[in-house]
Amino acid sequence: GWWEKAKCAGKPTRMWYPNSTVYDYVVIKDAVAICCECPVKLECLEYALNNDERIGVWGGKTPAERRRLSESNTNHQTIVLD
Repeated sequence: GWWEKAKCAGKPTRMWYPNSTVYDYVVIKDAVAICCECPVKLECLEYALNNDERIGVWGGKTPAERRRLSESNTNHQTIVLD
């Protein structure tokens, strides 16, 4: 699957899922930087949006950023990014 090609594969999950309910800016910044160079960033983000992932960094987006993207999808259709 797409996740096998992800830049995050094999890296500590704590980078994408900080232990605190308050996201650590430095940890998030590092995770997003890795995501920005990832060849499957869009597939990852689509997965998170279409499966209602509410925690962690997915496709270079924080939960709040993904929530805004989901809220703009008023028809609740499957999200496909290009």
